[in-house]
Amino acid sequence: MTIRPITVFKGPHKRPNGLVAEADSLWICDIDNSRVYKLRLDTGAVLTSFSTPAEKVSGIAVGGGAVWVSHNSMPAFVFKFDPNTGQCTKFLTLVDGDAGGAHGLEWDDDSLWVSRPGLRALHRIDPDTAEIRQTISFPGLRLHGIFVDGDRVVCNDTGLSAVFVYDKRTGALLDQIGVEGIEPHGMTRSDDGRIWFSNDHPNEISAAPWPPR
Repeated sequence: MTIRPITVFKGPHKRPNGLVAEADSLWICDIDNSRVYKLRLDTGAVLTSFSTPAEKVSGIAVGGGAVWVSHNSMPAFVFKFDPNTGQCTKFLTLVDGDAGGAHGLEWDDDSLWVSRPGLRALHRIDPDTAEIRQTISFPGLRLHGIFVDGDRVVCNDTGLSAVFVYDKRTGALLDQIGVEGIEPHGMTRSDDGRIWFSNDHPNEISAAPWPPR
């Protein structure tokens, strides 16, 4: 099975990476200027933006009253921001921080999922302490965007151009879906049943139906 996303709009800067959808908006972090943008989901118009102290920002999540941004450099950090002011209120130093940076992020109840390419793993961590609560091994070297879909956690790999679907409780691999026509980086799912991707080299945001038909 494969999906072929269609371009919806351009990113707000040059190299969009992390994505997370809310009801009518899309949060994006750009790896070129390490800035966070909140866009209208329908038009891509910028609603607000703020700078971050992170380097090579690659992942973004919204939850627990905050915006979370990953630092894809060593040592690996996750930064926490007030979504209204853009003020950085906390940072987490990740376990095995010198084994590579952090890519994708996703909020899940009271936890954060983090994709760690250097460790080839998805980690579900405590957002207060960065303690690892769960680990799922990953087959690729460039795991990136993450979203939670009910009892499944979904992560894409940029190098393999594929989406991997896991049982969230057991970590078992349930499905692998190819992605055609783009180089998938960040990834999220919106409430209207679409899966969104960032493609940082042509600065495009694209979407496709989810689950694939």
